[in-house]
Amino acid sequence: AHIGADIIMAFDECSAYGASHEYATAAMERTHRWLERCVASQQRMDQALFEGFVTRDPFPGNKIPANRVDPLGSRLMSGLWAPNGPGDDRTGLNNFQYNQEFEFDYLNFSSRLDWNINDKWKTFARVSRFITDQGQPDYTGGADQFKMRPAQGSKRNGWNIAADTVYTMSSTTALNVRAAYYQVEDKRDYPDMALAASDYNNLWSNNWYQPYMDGRPILYFPEINMGNYGTYGVGSAWWQIPEGYSLHARFNKYLQRHSIKSGSEVRIKRGEAARFRFFNFFVNANATANTTSSPNLQQVGHPWASFLLGALDTTNTTNFSSAQYVPMQTSDTEMYAFYVQDDFRLHEKVTLNLGLRWEYEGGLFDPEYRLPREVDLTQPIPGMQAAIDPRIPADVKAIMAESAGQKSPTYNGAYYFTDEENPRNAEVSPMQFMPRIGMAWSVDRKTAVRAGYGRFYTPQMLVNENATMGQLDLGAFSPLTPVLPDVQGVPQARLSNPFPQGLTPPAGKRYGTNTGLGDNVRWDEYRSRPSISDRFSLSVQRELWARTIVDASYLLNLIGRDGYTKNINMADPRLRFKY
Repeated sequence: AHIGADIIMAFDECSAYGASHEYATAAMERTHRWLERCVASQQRMDQALFEGFVTRDPFPGNKIPANRVDPLGSRLMSGLWAPNGPGDDRTGLNNFQYNQEFEFDYLNFSSRLDWNINDKWKTFARVSRFITDQGQPDYTGGADQFKMRPAQGSKRNGWNIAADTVYTMSSTTALNVRAAYYQVEDKRDYPDMALAASDYNNLWSNNWYQPYMDGRPILYFPEINMGNYGTYGVGSAWWQIPEGYSLHARFNKYLQRHSIKSGSEVRIKRGEAARFRFFNFFVNANATANTTSSPNLQQVGHPWASFLLGALDTTNTTNFSSAQYVPMQTSDTEMYAFYVQDDFRLHEKVTLNLGLRWEYEGGLFDPEYRLPREVDLTQPIPGMQAAIDPRIPADVKAIMAESAGQKSPTYNGAYYFTDEENPRNAEVSPMQFMPRIGMAWSVDRKTAVRAGYGRFYTPQMLVNENATMGQLDLGAFSPLTPVLPDVQGVPQARLSNPFPQGLTPPAGKRYGTNTGLGDNVRWDEYRSRPSISDRFSLSVQRELWARTIVDASYLLNLIGRDGYTKNINMADPRLRFKY
């Protein structure tokens, strides 16, 4: 009989628990005979035979035929530099260097100017510049024609400019104004290691990479991970240039028993950042092993043989060959603050500190409105329930109905990006008031007791620290394309044509509220509730002999509204133990 199925599975005999050794052996041999018949009878290669594993015959003479060598793999292999080291010992082992020793050029310059304008007005300004460049020496002696050696590290540079001025209005009144600017540069920027678009075209004339090239400030040779035989090229490169401005004004007034200060503060963060991913290829011995079922890679297969075949590994579910488009990210934010404090002398031995601080920091802002804002789980997805619910088996619905939480599937979830009307990725409460209470008590000439309490809100920039590093999850603007899986042990992705299916294009906002439908999505809570830290302290100091001071302190930090990750699709875990 001829079966027109797309996938055909060979029979096997599953021996029951407790079967004798003789019976289990006979069942295994019978299963193998069935499998051999299936493989021998297969005539149509458009039908997949799911036999669990594949066996491979060695090449004649254990040598890869010329017509099986991948053309790009051969070119890259010939472009590798010759052994460039003495080796570990007389055997010459490990005489091929594919990594480098780190070298840093460091410069730190700082200059300060103090200017006493008159008896009442003083000011100062400071400029600081630091440079920490990590070099990329060519340890191949110029033999790396494709620039395959890995570029590691980055250039870490920065500017800091600050100015401070104090004007004394009277013996009891003073005004202080401060301003500052910073810029941090942390990027993998090595022009000597960079490739041009024409270099990529020389390697891949079909231009498969073109959809993911837009916006990259620099281009390197793609990463090829050979496991124990080295990693070549660059798999990712950070490019972070955040900058910020701040302005702070404080007014001090001293009365007989009061020392009052109030002030305001503005902080502005700008700049661009991205963790660019290039193209990551993994090559190992699996593709040239004699079987796809747990091969002994100490005896069969070799990564460089797989490399010559151009075979990209697809067996690892964590580190798999892929390409990802990562655009340059912008995540601007501002912070505004106001505070007032009174240091009140209740008694010659007791001082009370009372203060209140208010802060507001809006969500992140992207001028191109690409940031995920929220997924509205109350908004139904049109047509989804009608398409899926009838296909769910009745017994599955019955089991889910026993859940302590959600008892049936919810077909809701509208995806929203930031837009002109809602430009921020989070809605932050403006009622962030932080009280301060403190007390200092001079018990006697040698003993002092201090106590204090203060409330703090976690800044929005620390709620999502990925903003500064350019690692925001932009979802549909940053697609990932994995290589095609093997078919019956035959690689479908090769170095000379790693993505014959093409690259997944960035969808952007094309699908509107249906963005991410059927895929994994991640978003931060839109109505942001930053963590609250309530801190208490108690300190006792006692002066002993020879001006020695002993300090005993107790600190307590209570965290409220701490952030966590919630899996909204997680089923009741108790059902797993029952069924």
